[in-house]
Amino acid sequence: MSTNPFQSMVHDHMTGHNHSAPLLAYVRQQADRHTRRLPGAFFELGERNPEAVTSLGDRVFTRCDRVPLGRHPFKGRTPFAAISEDRIPDPVGHGVVFHHRPSILWDEVKADYAANVCRDPALQWDKAHFDALGPILERVAVREGAGRRALWRASDTGPHRARPPEEVARLLARRWAEAAVDPDTQRARPVEALDLEPMVVDALRLLGVAVSRSALARLLADALPAPLRYEPEAPVVPARALDRAALRETLRGFLAELDPEDRGLLLALVRGVRGDALLDRHPHLNSRSALSKRLKALSEACATVLARSAELAAPGAPALRPQDFMLEVVLTLQSLH
Repeated sequence: MSTNPFQSMVHDHMTGHNHSAPLLAYVRQQADRHTRRLPGAFFELGERNPEAVTSLGDRVFTRCDRVPLGRHPFKGRTPFAAISEDRIPDPVGHGVVFHHRPSILWDEVKADYAANVCRDPALQWDKAHFDALGPILERVAVREGAGRRALWRASDTGPHRARPPEEVARLLARRWAEAAVDPDTQRARPVEALDLEPMVVDALRLLGVAVSRSALARLLADALPAPLRYEPEAPVVPARALDRAALRETLRGFLAELDPEDRGLLLALVRGVRGDALLDRHPHLNSRSALSKRLKALSEACATVLARSAELAAPGAPALRPQDFMLEVVLTLQSLH
């Protein structure tokens, strides 16, 4: 039996030995294995189920088979071509395809998460908490370990009784309810106005043990209620003011006029792909500066086309500017993709 079964299957697939089906099944199996502990927010449509895992594995297979990548060890080749030609051993091949960060699998997982965050206010709320925790923990807690596996504990040296997370969440929820009442007006303040730092200090003291940033974020999500409603920063265009069918046809025509590289770049962007993952998918853009300039040019071209389309406003409705309905533009592009 081969000591590198993944490399052998990839080589047989690339040399036409009819190993595509076993290789696809293997990639799906690895996608399932390496994402088993992830919550639903990291999968298509926000739910981890067999269909979502299969779709993830299929997308990893497609990228490995068809998309040249610039980063090491691919050097402008598709991952499968690099693994086959260089006889990359399984520990290295598995790392760059499945379990390193970054890897092909994690690029796809992050893209799904970004797309879900764009659509789901509750995920936006959770992500805002997670992002805010980093600077707060640096100020008020003591780090144990380094990197993604770092743990955090209360900075004071006094003894603390260890409590289960469920009990800590209940205590924090009670304290939040007290802190949420404005002492002057005796009215409840919005949860967005709550100072998170004292809650983090309380949580670490109540837990009594070192905890990861992600575990602390989950605990706070259980303790703090999400906003009752989501208020977008930009005004939402009333449905009657925008002719959605006309918008769809305008965007369809705009996409048809783009060359395949630009079309793929724009659709990947609205799907939530970011940063290095975009550069990997489009190696002809060899730097972040070139990527930024190209995205800016595409955005300006799209805005120009939309601004010239007078038929986008429904009969009797006031004239619309592209910035008034950008959410509709993004959602329509996602549906066309």
